[in-house]
Amino acid sequence: MIPDYWLPRPEFELSDEVRLELETLYVKGIWNGEGDWLSAPLPVPRWVLLNWLADEKGLLMHGSGDPDITLFEPRTPDDRSPDEFSKQTAVFAAGDGIWSIFYAIIDRHRYPLRMMNGVVQFKISGHYAPIRYFFSLTETALKREPWREGAVYVLPRTGFERNVPFELGGRVSLEPQYANPEHVAPLAKVHVSPADFPFLRHIRGHDDEEVAMKAAEDPHGFPWLE
Repeated sequence: MIPDYWLPRPEFELSDEVRLELETLYVKGIWNGEGDWLSAPLPVPRWVLLNWLADEKGLLMHGSGDPDITLFEPRTPDDRSPDEFSKQTAVFAAGDGIWSIFYAIIDRHRYPLRMMNGVVQFKISGHYAPIRYFFSLTETALKREPWREGAVYVLPRTGFERNVPFELGGRVSLEPQYANPEHVAPLAKVHVSPADFPFLRHIRGHDDEEVAMKAAEDPHGFPWLE
């Protein structure tokens, strides 16, 4: 059984008419790769659009509070996870729209906090199960509602490598995290707000010192709830 703190992706049915609208939006607003805002009315919630671009068009996402990025440069993140993939100098992106919105709407500049988040597919009976989500912030910051307006940048997948499968909770797991050691120009960008994040009221709070202690004892025990 997958613990219930791993949240399933919300369900959303796309009609043939809506799919046609998304295809038109893709051709007019993203295919040209000029990096502009998608300003046309969207026929679906933003997380649905972004996941459609990832799942159907093979594109990647990067969430940010900076609305004016024209070229992403490789950087070395301040990452505390035990895997080396997340520590390399690269441009990082997600193959999931909800995950990228989370990074776009959390204001880490005005509110000192530690983020714990995971977006994974657990391997069960030889197959990867549907994607699951976990989001947590430092509890004192969470109570202050550290939200902001942000942007999700749509990136080409060319040049990106996906993280390899890893063990989590006693299961082989796979996450939609990608890295590119080269500069990357965005194809387009989408404005997002806290209301666009479907799990806003499901973000958990944690104690940083307690998490640090548990992580030192068991580096692979994410999210250290038990």
